[in-house]
Amino acid sequence: MNENQKKPDYIIDNSVPEQFGDSIVSVFYDGANFRIEVGVTRLDQLGGGSSTMHPITRLVLPMPAANDLHRKLTGLFGQLEEQGVLKRAAQGPGGGAPDRTN
Repeated sequence: MNENQKKPDYIIDNSVPEQFGDSIVSVFYDGANFRIEVGVTRLDQLGGGSSTMHPITRLVLPMPAANDLHRKLTGLFGQLEEQGVLKRAAQGPGGGAPDRTN
């Protein structure tokens, strides 16, 4: 959206369900969109100690929306690091993803 365009009004719709996921199963870029699959771990109800991963949502974001998500998450992670909630892990082969301190 360029600077001359007005942002659309946001309509609150409480009927949209909230999804809980405890894992990002996959992230894929197809050349136009980011495709993100979110999963949830469910423990064996019989107490066997095993668990299964179930997909709960598949989110498709075009590049501008993915870039906006990246910018907002980067800012939020920066604030959490300043507050001491997260600390940046040592940079290794996997990068420097923040870790929770508690």
